[in-house]
Amino acid sequence: MSNNYYLSTSDFPSLQVAARELLKIISMQLDVNSAYIAKKSLTEMTVLSSFNKEEQIIPEGYSVEYGGTYCRLVITNKEEFMLTSDLSTFDLTKELEVTEQLGTKGFLGVTLKDRSGNVHKNAWHFQSGTTFVSSIEQAI
Repeated sequence: MSNNYYLSTSDFPSLQVAARELLKIISMQLDVNSAYIAKKSLTEMTVLSSFNKEEQIIPEGYSVEYGGTYCRLVITNKEEFMLTSDLSTFDLTKELEVTEQLGTKGFLGVTLKDRSGNVHKNAWHFQSGTTFVSSIEQAI
C-alpha cells in the first residue's frame, strides 16, 4: 500500500469545512488574523485551506514559486519553524518579493511532517502589529 495521498480538499467539501474550522480555532487561540495550511511541491507552494479573521491576507488556492516563499525558509530551518514580529525587517525575509506585497506583518511558520518524518505541509499564521510574537510565545 502506498503512503502517497493524492487528495484535494476540493474533492471533499466536508474536509474543507473541517479544516477551516480548525484554522479558525487556531487563529482564535493564538490571537492572529490569518491561519492557513500550504502544500509544497518541487516548484511552488499552494494554500490548501485558510482562515482570515478580519483582513484577507492569503486566500485558498493562492500559489507562488517555491524559491521566494516563507515556506522554503521554514522547511530549510533546522528548528523547523520561523517566528518574527515584522517580516519587513527580519533578515531572512526582508528582501523577498512577497514581503513587499504583504507589508509589515508578524509571522509564525511550522513544518508539518507525516508519520515517516517527511515534510508534508506547512501551517502558517500572519498578524498585523507588533503584539504578535509575544502572544505566540505565550501560547507556546
